[in-house]
Amino acid sequence: MHLLITTLVYDSYVSLFDLICLRSLMQKGNIPLLLERGYKITYLVYTKPEDEVSVREIVGRYGMDGVSYTVVPSSDCRRRYLVDITNYSVVNGLPLFIANPDIFIGDGSLSNLMVYNTKRSNICLAALHVRVDMKTFMEWLDKVEGDISNPVLVTHSMTMLSQSWRDAYVDKGRNCSWSAGAAMQKIGDKLWIVNFRIPNVFLARMSRADYNYFSVNYDLGCYDHSWPEHLVRDKRFKYIGSSDVFYAVEMTSPQNNTSPLRDNDLWNDEASNNMLHSETNRNFLSVVRGE
Repeated sequence: MHLLITTLVYDSYVSLFDLICLRSLMQKGNIPLLLERGYKITYLVYTKPEDEVSVREIVGRYGMDGVSYTVVPSSDCRRRYLVDITNYSVVNGLPLFIANPDIFIGDGSLSNLMVYNTKRSNICLAALHVRVDMKTFMEWLDKVEGDISNPVLVTHSMTMLSQSWRDAYVDKGRNCSWSAGAAMQKIGDKLWIVNFRIPNVFLARMSRADYNYFSVNYDLGCYDHSWPEHLVRDKRFKYIGSSDVFYAVEMTSPQNNTSPLRDNDLWNDEASNNMLHSETNRNFLSVVRGE
């Protein structure tokens, strides 16, 4: 059992790599539990040459005992990233978990994905990730000691939503479901149902066809906005619809990811992204449970 984890980090994302990404990965139910279960873990961290020293210092501070990690400095790291990691996954036959520096996953989320994916040779697992206000979340996180379970992460993240998610509630006369692709409804105490058209593929079993795709479509936006269309068509796309299994939040600044509001757009049956995977995901619901 062997897992490939990768991160692309540079510029302002370096601090998020430290405070968000690695902190969440090193919770006891994520990387440490996989190591305890006998997994081998290879971790590739791509960065710019000017950020290499800082990135190495951060990784070293977390210890990473049992993890075979490599820091890859490159002036064209953004251009190389998807191509390189897809090729590494294919050549070595390894499932790939992409750990974005600005995404925090709940304790146990990573190990849960691996349990499901153990015997699936070509399946890619997608899941909901909710956008939160970066400043508010990081101020809260700084006060938290210990690991953060998925239900606890749900409860607190729902009080810190970014604009594109605050305005995605279906009971609002003006909302942003069309532009943001999300439609959310609270149905009980600490219980929500969310429909999201563009869930992120978090665990991927890559193929040579994927490598060929990213060799041409290497922009990072292609990973979640266009590539999944091929996964759906090839019957390789699976969606995790329970926050108990996997839950993630993405740091969002007020200047980014703002979505315009429209009148009487209460659901996302119509949306700005109408590609095959978006239309497919329109039919799925995520159950999001707090504590």
